[in-house]
Amino acid sequence: MNFIKRLFNKTSPAKETPQPSAPVDFWSWFEPQREAFQQVVRSHEKVDENFLSLVMPKLREINENFACQVGMFNENTAELVVSAEGHIESFVFVEEFIASAPTIGGWIFTALSQPVHGTSLETRHHTFSTETLSFFYEEEPGYPDEIVVTIVHDGLTEENKGDIQQGVYLFLDNYLGELNSATLIDDLYIKGSSPSHPPPDPYDKTGRVPHLEAKGVCRKIQRPLV
Repeated sequence: MNFIKRLFNKTSPAKETPQPSAPVDFWSWFEPQREAFQQVVRSHEKVDENFLSLVMPKLREINENFACQVGMFNENTAELVVSAEGHIESFVFVEEFIASAPTIGGWIFTALSQPVHGTSLETRHHTFSTETLSFFYEEEPGYPDEIVVTIVHDGLTEENKGDIQQGVYLFLDNYLGELNSATLIDDLYIKGSSPSHPPPDPYDKTGRVPHLEAKGVCRKIQRPLV
C-alpha cells in the first residue's frame, strides 16, 4: 500500500500505528449491504466505484496484501475471491479470513484466485492469453528437479517490459490459480521473441508439471526481465 507521509509539524507526537481490523468487523460491515452489492455485480455497472472501491480498503485494513475479484458465480449467487496478490506469506491469512466467513445469502467466498483455463486478459493495450504468450522449459545445471519456465511475449520491448511483466504474472495467477502460480514454478523468466528460443511447448502443459508429484511444493523466485 502507498501511504502519504505528513512532513509538516515534525515536532508533533508520533501517532500509534492503527491496529488491523478483525475479520468479524468486515463481515459485520458486508452483510447488511449484501443485496446492494450483489445488484452492482449483477448489473456490471460501476463495479469499481460501487463495490471494489468500498471493499478493497476494508480488506486492506485486515491485511495490506489482500486484494479481491468479484463476479457472478451463477444466476443467483455472487462470488467474492480474496487473493494475496502473489504474496505467499499471506496465503494462510487469506484462507483463515475466508474460513471465518458466515453464511451470507446470495454470496460465496473463495480463498485465492482459482485456475480458469481459457483466460484472456487485456491491460494497458496489451493482451495476455494462450494466443499471445508461449513458453518453454529450461534445464538448470546441477538442479534437475528445478522447474524453470520462460514466458515469451512477442510485443515485449524495453519501454513496456514493466507492463508486460505485470500482465504475465496476473495471467499466470488466473490461468494456473494463485497457489499453483506461486508454487509450481521455481524460476520464471519473461522475454521477447527470438530465433534462438527453442520451439514452444503446448501451453496447457503448464497446468500439469511432471516433476510436481516427486518434488512437492516448490518455491517461486521472481527474477528481473532479461
